[in-house]
Amino acid sequence: MKKIFLIVIIFVVIAVTFLFTVIFLDRHTNNFPVSNNKKTISLNENWKESRLPYSDSVVCTLKISATTDFEKDHISGEINIDEKSTTLTFVDIDTDVPSIVGNLGDEVSLIKIDNGSTVYLIEETGFGNINVFTLFRDKNIMIMSKQYDLLGKPFGMIMMGDCLSGV
Repeated sequence: MKKIFLIVIIFVVIAVTFLFTVIFLDRHTNNFPVSNNKKTISLNENWKESRLPYSDSVVCTLKISATTDFEKDHISGEINIDEKSTTLTFVDIDTDVPSIVGNLGDEVSLIKIDNGSTVYLIEETGFGNINVFTLFRDKNIMIMSKQYDLLGKPFGMIMMGDCLSGV
């Protein structure tokens, strides 16, 4: 029950943060680029749209990000699209206790919710923040979301990219 309540709260926070940011920034600032000139970036050359087998590791390369932050009298945001990417490695996704592998090789256990076509992986960081990784199995695409207090200021980030199995 506690796990379900935590998950519901996380999704509500993500949805409210996203909607508030988009509506507020669109109406009150020019800092957030509204997409009339949509930019795209290539997926990994080995990517293909097919169901990933999750018996081994999954490596996701997140290339597009949107960030928002709060200053004392305004909210600002930006979208970054470039070849500099964040690479995340997940292991044991097919088990009840998957992990994310850190930069130093350490593994952090994740909470997993798998509805068949989408896998939600939830990480509680050492600082008590929550990161949500949503893996769309049939598309081999991941969206990562995080929102937390950054030195006393609300901060949010969402990233998206492609995934490969067993790399």
